Amino acid sequence: KILPSPDLLNRLLYLSKTYPNFCTLTTTQEWFGLPRAGEDGDCPFDELYAASQKSAQGDDDKTSAASGKGCNNYVLIIQDKEAYPNDPDVQLDVNFQTSSQQQQQQQQGWKFVPDVFLSGSVHGNERVGPTSLVEMSELLLESAACESLPRMKFQPSDSNDNDHDASGQDTTNDAVKFTQEQWEQELSTAQTCRQSLTTNKGIP
Repeated sequence: KILPSPDLLNRLLYLSKTYPNFCTLTTTQEWFGLPRAGEDGDCPFDELYAASQKSAQGDDDKTSAASGKGCNNYVLIIQDKEAYPNDPDVQLDVNFQTSSQQQQQQQQGWKFVPDVFLSGSVHGNERVGPTSLVEMSELLLESAACESLPRMKFQPSDSNDNDHDASGQDTTNDAVKFTQEQWEQELSTAQTCRQSLTTNKGIP
C-alpha cells in the first residue's frame, strides 16, 4: 500500500519516538539551511513535525524552519548512538563547525563512521520510493532494537540473591534486585521480538 504524505510523516515521527537510541528525525531545512520547496498549503501536515519539535525543544526559533510556506525534506538518520555517541551526524551540527573544532573533537575521541545515503524521492509518477524507504527503515530499527537486548553486556551476578539478616529478612540491595529484574525482562522481550522477526518478517 502506497502511503500518503501525512501517513509517511506520522510513521517517521513514530520511529523517532519509539527508537530514540537508534534514529534521529530532522529536515534538510534545519540541518543544512535549505529553503522549503513549494507554495502555501502544499504540506499542511508539516505542522505535525513543527509541533513535535516545539514540544521536545521548547524553542520557537529553532523550530521556525520546520513550518511555513512550502514543504520540508525529511531525513531519518539511523545510527547506534550508544556505540558511536560522538559521531557528528548525531549532533546535527557538523556542517556549522570550523575545521579547528572538528580537529579538536577528533582528538577528543570522536568516532566517524561511513554514511550510506538512501533516497526515497518520488520520480515522476512513481510514488513507491517514500513508502519503501519508510518500511525498510522500520524493519532496520525494529531489528536493531531487538538485537540490542538485553542491554547489559553481562548477566548480573546473583550471588546476593539469598542475603538475609539474622531475623530472616531479605537484605539484597534494591539496585541489585532492579538490575536482575531488568535483565530478565529484557531477555524475555528479546526472545519474543526475535521470534516475531523470524515468524512474521523472515529475519532469522
